[in-house]
Amino acid sequence: MKLSIILFAIFCLIGCSINNQPDNRFYTEDGRFKVNFPIKPVVNNQILKSTFGNIIFTSCYSKKNEDEKYFASSSVYDYTVKNDEDKILLLEDSRNYILNQLEIDLISERDTIVNDYMGKFFKASADNYYVDILQLIENNRVFQVGIMKNDEQIIADDFNNLINSFEIIKPNNK
Repeated sequence: MKLSIILFAIFCLIGCSINNQPDNRFYTEDGRFKVNFPIKPVVNNQILKSTFGNIIFTSCYSKKNEDEKYFASSSVYDYTVKNDEDKILLLEDSRNYILNQLEIDLISERDTIVNDYMGKFFKASADNYYVDILQLIENNRVFQVGIMKNDEQIIADDFNNLINSFEIIKPNNK
């Protein structure tokens, strides 16, 4: 009986220590997301203009090395989303902004749903510069998480680890 109690206590301690691991992901209240970055990111908040009105844009960048940069962003559009077609328009606007800013071409794109959020995966490149991005949308807010890399394709495991660490945070729910 004593052995059973001791084993039960050890099992509980092990289970509790596994489930109570600290969450070391970077968190931005303005952007409403958590994500693992290689190093502490540089955070930038700005207001952008688009055909859908002003955008409150929160972006975070973290260099893994001189040739590879991880990023995550949140774009809050001053636009009322009425249906899925509106969501698609905002996803496309956000994607096109990145393509234009980085002067890169869209290589591939596919629709996805992650944790009930509609979104898209896309790959883009230009002159030995590669970008892989996951976009998700919640109402009028577009989230993006991805990797930009010089001289070689992005490693799928690196991208998967990044997007698997990404979490959209509901307001007042860290």
